[in-house]
Amino acid sequence: MIAVRRRQQPQQPTDPAEIVLALDRHDEPLPLSAQPSYARKMAEIAEAEGVRDRARQRDERARARRLSPPPSRGAVDRMKDLAAGGFIPGTDPAHDQQAAREEVAIARAAEVALHGELAEITSELSYQFSQRLVAQNRAAMAALYEHLAQAAAALAALQGLRPR
Repeated sequence: MIAVRRRQQPQQPTDPAEIVLALDRHDEPLPLSAQPSYARKMAEIAEAEGVRDRARQRDERARARRLSPPPSRGAVDRMKDLAAGGFIPGTDPAHDQQAAREEVAIARAAEVALHGELAEITSELSYQFSQRLVAQNRAAMAALYEHLAQAAAALAALQGLRPR
């Protein structure tokens, strides 16, 4: 069996300008997990985790093959296993183990990059959501300031009434 390596194309990070806050029928933002850009990035992360898990399993199988003793059964018994669909791996377990570890490292690096992109998406969606609340926030802060000013004036008046 000849192993074919495919070179992974570097993924372009998502441009925050392309991220749009998805709204429901009532013009309210969908939850973060339902935002399409967030969901797509989570699917990519799950795919990278799957690759990493398969590579780890491959590493464990290679390690077990490397540590297992040579077969002690006779040639006839082993031939029956081969006739039943069994096979003898043709690669050196150490090479297979090294390749599996390289796959784990690639998958982990991809996960790190994808989590960084996910953080950018989350940040942009959060910013877009907060922009919808700017007017309400300003009005609430102005009302708070007015009430604090009135409270300060009332405290000053009370302090002036106190006998000295």
